[in-house]
Amino acid sequence: GDVAPASRERPRLFVGNLPWTLTSEALFARLGGIGSVVSCEVMRKADGQSKGFALATFQSKDAAARCVDELHGAVLEGRKLTVPRPSGIFFSEYGRRLRLGRD
Repeated sequence: GDVAPASRERPRLFVGNLPWTLTSEALFARLGGIGSVVSCEVMRKADGQSKGFALATFQSKDAAARCVDELHGAVLEGRKLTVPRPSGIFFSEYGRRLRLGRD
């Protein structure tokens, strides 16, 4: 099949230590205030209980980097968020690795 150029792939970030009651919609709204978020999903167990983390997909590497800068260590509903900087590597929504350019 066709492979999209790296510039068109969208970076995906892990957002951890989320409040147990946080919904995907609420997180989407929070992330949207920082950068161009395409989607986010709070991961849940089979019984519907939150696993305490989400995966968020961004429009660009710059938007994802802003999210890391602004949310890592931020407190949301009493919980300190974990949004690790992935050592210059982001994973696209298709699982391919993307290098974060350092200009």
